[in-house]
Formats: sequence, structure tokens, C-alpha cells
Amino acid sequence: MAEVFKRVNGRKLTKVIAMLPEVQASVDEHTLEIGADAEAILASHRDEGHAKIVVDKGKVDGYVILEDEAPMSIEFGRSHHQNEDGEWVGGMEAIAPLRRAAFGRRPR
Repeated sequence: MAEVFKRVNGRKLTKVIAMLPEVQASVDEHTLEIGADAEAILASHRDEGHAKIVVDKGKVDGYVILEDEAPMSIEFGRSHHQNEDGEWVGGMEAIAPLRRAAFGRRPR
């Protein structure tokens, strides 16, 4: 019967695999591709504002980040609502640059 090892030299097997140079190169490549696609999606919808896409690298993972004053509204949209000052704020459809770039389709 086969024996499955959960650790290699004291490190979790998943961490050993994740840190392989080939895997890290692929993570970096995909992170940059998703970041570029997200920036293109965001740029095609930007009227004004300072929203931007930032690509970052951790020890293992790559991150694509939407930076703005209201990133949740950009990613998920918002409904017509009354703000804290009692003023009505118009709704907006989700632009979803992160989800669209990562999954290659318009979110549901």
C-alpha cells in the first residue's frame, strides 16, 4: 500500500510544492495577467476618481488589489440609498474588475 507523507523535512507538503520555482513563476505570471486585465476593465469604465489596480507579492501568493475610497461599490455595485447626511445617492451597476479579470466573465 502507498504511504502518503504530509510533511517533507518538517515542512507541509503543500508549502513545499507552493514554493517550487516553477510554481512561483506561474503564480507571478497569472497575477500580472489578472492585474493587467483588471486595470483594462477598470480603465474602460473610469469617468473620474482615483481607483487603481495594484499587484503585490506575498511569500507564496500573488495579490491583485482594487484601491479606491469605495472599492466595494466598484466591485459589487450599490443600490440607490440615503447616506448618513440624509442625501440620496444614486445606485451603480458593478464594474467588477477583479472578478471579471480573474474569472474571465461577467459576474452574476
